[in-house]
Amino acid sequence: MAGLGISRPVMAAASLGVAVALVVPRRVWRWARLGVTAVHESGHAIVALLVGRKVTAIHLRADSSGVTIHYGPGGRMRRMLTAAAGYPAPALLGMAGAWLVEHRLLRLWLVVLLVLGVVNIVLWIRNAFGLVVMTAWVGGVIWLIARGTAGIDALVGAVAVWFLVLGGLRAALELPRAPAPSDAADIGRLMHLPSGLFKAGFILAGGAAVVAVAGLLSATW
Repeated sequence: MAGLGISRPVMAAASLGVAVALVVPRRVWRWARLGVTAVHESGHAIVALLVGRKVTAIHLRADSSGVTIHYGPGGRMRRMLTAAAGYPAPALLGMAGAWLVEHRLLRLWLVVLLVLGVVNIVLWIRNAFGLVVMTAWVGGVIWLIARGTAGIDALVGAVAVWFLVLGGLRAALELPRAPAPSDAADIGRLMHLPSGLFKAGFILAGGAAVVAVAGLLSATW
């Protein structure tokens, strides 16, 4: 943190504070959520590919929602796994980032974010607004890799970690109740169970990720 001349406790508080400022205020969250949505849809796409389906497009929308279009073998388990992959994706990416930050692999964490953005642009994003969002993502990460100092990398890397886990948790809390369409509702139909059970599962997973990240970053700072 010498690159910024800021002590570790101050850096820790600053990174958490910036992330909270992105996630909590409603007006800011409306736009910041696009980052969480991009990771959410990437989770759907990656698992769809892993279970043998083909991904044709991801669309990111100005209302901060998104959709992943895929097709292929339609067994219940494959559809359920694909539907279930979205909400845990930001938490899993955030925990991976926290592990990299803990081990001082800050540049590698930025490269992971860069690769995710490039993969989305090249393979999946197929609407103009989504391309603008992901181009801004990639451009920002490239600038950090090229121009950022160790202190800036540490601050931004920690902010990204907190933003992903806190944003993923807020997104899960905002899941609409049935019969409104949602991933939880889709899984509920496939499993013949109330969608609220799966919303609760997403929330618990998101909360667990926040606790895990707090433990990892507290050791780092």
